[in-house]
Amino acid sequence: MRLLNTKKVFIIETHGIETPPYAILSHTWSTEEIVLKDVQNSSAYGGPWPDADEESFYSLGVSKNKGFTKILQSVTLAANEGHRHIWIDTCCIDKTSSAELSEAINSMYQWYAKAEICYAYLADVTSAGTEELSAPNSSFRQSRWFTRGWTLQELIASREVLFYASDWSYLGSKNGDIEFTQLLSEITGIQLDVLTGELSPQEVSLASRMHWAAHRQTTRLEDIAYCLLGIFDVNIPLLYGEGKRSFIRLQEAILNKDDDQSLFAWHLESVVEKPKDQPLHTDNAGGFSGLLADSPARFWDNSEMETASPLTLTSSPPTITSKGLGLDFLLLSCKDDDVAGEADYKVLLNCERTKDGRREAPVIFLKRTWGMGDQFARVRPDLKKFLSPNVKLFEEATYERIFVKHDPSSDTKTIRVMPTSSDSLLVGTYVENVELKSDWVIKDAWPKQAWDGNNRMFQTKELSFGLPCAVLRLEFNSPEDVRTLDVAIGIHASDGQLCRSWCHIIAGNAIFDPQYAFEYAVSQAKTGNITYKDLSKEDMYHRDMATWALVTERNRRRGVDITLHVLSPPDWKEPESNLKSQRTQYGEIIPLSTLSDTELKAIEFDKYLPFPQHLLDSGPKRVCQTYPDEVSNAMRSFTVADCIDISDIGVSMDSIKDYCLKVLPTADTKMQMAVQFLLENKKAHNIESSDALGILKRAADSFLRFSPIQWAIISADEDMLQSLIEAKEDPAENFKGNVTSFHLIMLWDSEALIHMLEYPDFVVGSLEGEPIGSTGDYPLHFAAAYTTSTKIWENILDYFPIVMMDRQNNFGETALHRACAMGNTAAMESLWRYRAQMDQTDNYGRTPLWHAACSDYQGMVTEKLRIAGASLVLPDLDGLSPIHVSCRQGTVGCTKQLISAGVSPNLPAGVLGLLPMHFAATFGHTVCVQALLEAGAKIVTDVDGPAINALHIAIANGKDSCARAIWNSMDEKPKFRGWSPCILFETQGPVLNWMHVEVNDEYWFAIDDPLKEGGTKGFLCSSPENETPKLWVDPFVDIPS
Repeated sequence: MRLLNTKKVFIIETHGIETPPYAILSHTWSTEEIVLKDVQNSSAYGGPWPDADEESFYSLGVSKNKGFTKILQSVTLAANEGHRHIWIDTCCIDKTSSAELSEAINSMYQWYAKAEICYAYLADVTSAGTEELSAPNSSFRQSRWFTRGWTLQELIASREVLFYASDWSYLGSKNGDIEFTQLLSEITGIQLDVLTGELSPQEVSLASRMHWAAHRQTTRLEDIAYCLLGIFDVNIPLLYGEGKRSFIRLQEAILNKDDDQSLFAWHLESVVEKPKDQPLHTDNAGGFSGLLADSPARFWDNSEMETASPLTLTSSPPTITSKGLGLDFLLLSCKDDDVAGEADYKVLLNCERTKDGRREAPVIFLKRTWGMGDQFARVRPDLKKFLSPNVKLFEEATYERIFVKHDPSSDTKTIRVMPTSSDSLLVGTYVENVELKSDWVIKDAWPKQAWDGNNRMFQTKELSFGLPCAVLRLEFNSPEDVRTLDVAIGIHASDGQLCRSWCHIIAGNAIFDPQYAFEYAVSQAKTGNITYKDLSKEDMYHRDMATWALVTERNRRRGVDITLHVLSPPDWKEPESNLKSQRTQYGEIIPLSTLSDTELKAIEFDKYLPFPQHLLDSGPKRVCQTYPDEVSNAMRSFTVADCIDISDIGVSMDSIKDYCLKVLPTADTKMQMAVQFLLENKKAHNIESSDALGILKRAADSFLRFSPIQWAIISADEDMLQSLIEAKEDPAENFKGNVTSFHLIMLWDSEALIHMLEYPDFVVGSLEGEPIGSTGDYPLHFAAAYTTSTKIWENILDYFPIVMMDRQNNFGETALHRACAMGNTAAMESLWRYRAQMDQTDNYGRTPLWHAACSDYQGMVTEKLRIAGASLVLPDLDGLSPIHVSCRQGTVGCTKQLISAGVSPNLPAGVLGLLPMHFAATFGHTVCVQALLEAGAKIVTDVDGPAINALHIAIANGKDSCARAIWNSMDEKPKFRGWSPCILFETQGPVLNWMHVEVNDEYWFAIDDPLKEGGTKGFLCSSPENETPKLWVDPFVDIPS
């Protein structure tokens, strides 16, 4: 250990008990530090410090004024307090020697602990007394000294620390004023009794000590571990260049002397605890991880963690092995937990905190990384969860020795499944004489994220022994064979030994997405209905197959390669079945209509109409409950909001005037005369102007609550209006009625009334602040709906500031939204000339074009918006673009305009990927169906999820003309018999139901349950007499319109 003399510029070397008393400096490094060679080579070396100056310490001509000043002040301060020696890291360590640097870093905590006094110099803090140190933004709180890694151990290890500002004025002491010590505790997160010396740092949990360093940084990445050696009382070699591995070695060294499990109580990020009624977001932040954190920053919220009594009386210490970190854990099942799909077990760590008077332990989640065995990984490290330890919780727990590697993802075995590239088989004799088929490809697979479509390879690290890891959908080219074949593939180990690959054919010509085949295969494996063999000859219903599947395997160091072969068995014949005779009864007639209940019950529908296994428990209607919101939002009714609540008022002046008179109270003759006076300005009513005004001001005329000026506006009498304004009648006064004067003026397509805005008393500024009704419409919304004259619009816009063009009502709609919805082209063109935003969205994410699509049957509005540069495909918050809306509403002109402008007729919407064709078919808009077909539209969704067929939807909803248009457009007429997801309308709204659908050359129908008594008896034919096939419809189905 080197020490700097405080009287002379001189360094001594000392060892062990020979070390004299010394002071020590704590500071943060700058760019002008004085290092060991600067002192030793100084011209002032050996002389008294008062004679030294900055020039004495020049190194190669480089000024080190800041460093010299800091050393001189430290030496002077120590000398004045009677200390003959001081240790300063910058000039007392030879950092060119790796051995000396390693020794110093491993000894530094003890050096600070043995010092007589520690001076903490905060170079960025203003002079003492110039600020309140505890103020939220004080330079003391914000000092860099509190953010550096090395200063943490210097604060904790030193018996006494005196703090000095940038000008070396005294700020306070760690063991002085208790308020100052409390401020240090608040800033650093270190417990007060640790700072005062009442509690040893070694008595604080590992997690809490890590928390002290959570917000600190070091210049070199490895130093964030090395600066904590003393705090955890461990020693490790210094290996600069190893990066974050240094922090892992630190934790491994800690575990060799301490079994405190709070070391595992870290989290990836600051995530609030999930409310019970809030669904868990299952994106696996961080994927697989080890038990050890990669940085103390992961302990961001562990200040209150304490050690706890052992959960079990016997256990083995942690070990570091080639298999990873070995520990004894009590494993609790995750089957009823939110993360059951991602984790196999949860572990209550042997530490705890106290919250609301209750003790609770942190929980981490684990998953086996190779299906079975003792190799695990931590999952969901972002999830923060606590449970209260109790005996009942552990009744079903298993005590097990597990191993977790630091980076399980890089070491997890990989399963690769690929098609054979060979034309021969090297397999056992039991498949002799078979033909190896080559006319097939892997078309699709599930889980989707593991499928590489370009390389036709399936690759996954997710495996549970005995359960399928993949379902592959094979597609064949030969017309005489099955079109598709779904094959489940996995690995099985009997009694935990002899791991072997297996395959099982699920079904041929499947109508469901591979996801459902995968879920079905998993359910069958869990119930013991899968045979684990490498050769599969039967499907899941034990029917012999004309095509066999075979898997072979090759083990690699980090995984298994499984090769899939497809075989043609020798002399295969289609099994005898009475299915054909049953179909003669069932299919060549109108469906089931001539069969008795006894005959219906005799048909083995379950064998030939297997329903998707994962939906069997969803009730008699078998609703796809996965997508209720998506279906409801996509198919709900859209309405173009009218401007005024008085829906009986027409656009013409006479109809409005008649309506307003009609709602006046018939018994109030004076009110009647007052109104007539203002409407007609005739003395014949024996009433004077002042009397009429008085009557209308004293009480509301009706629910309209019109003021005198408003009645004059309805009369469209400019002279009357002028006289009222000159009489100082307030245009804004309307008894808090439904419509203001300004809105009424905009309601008329009248140039004379618009000119009323020229009068000074019609304060234009008030036009900006007068929204009315439940919609919160501004006057400009009224004009956008009802004023159709371009000339009048020019006058209107002279009175409105440009900022008003994009003023939104309560629904977020601008005047341009309203003009497009009402088809008011004059308003549209005027508004966008005044820079109205073409693609501004309302509160539902809907553009003006989206609104136009609701009512633009001729396509004229859409065409003008397209020419003006509007975006044609922007979807709303439900994922619906204008083309979906036009097909839902049947505005075929809009549909055609969008298609001609380049919008794809196959644009998917939302999670389900519904196409424009699905909307047109659901609501029976045949003209839209035909326009889409002419543009090459598809009829089946093409996204992950249920494959939804527009033809089947039209059949299920009784839309004969739509179904026939789709049918007639097909060169090859499809025949279908099975389950298909269809959008239907029930009492609670639109839903996605699984329906049994039959499509052939003679008839079409859809039924929710072909096994129910009576079948399709009572169905009605909705097709014209001369059309075939015939569409038969359930008379009780709700037909959407």
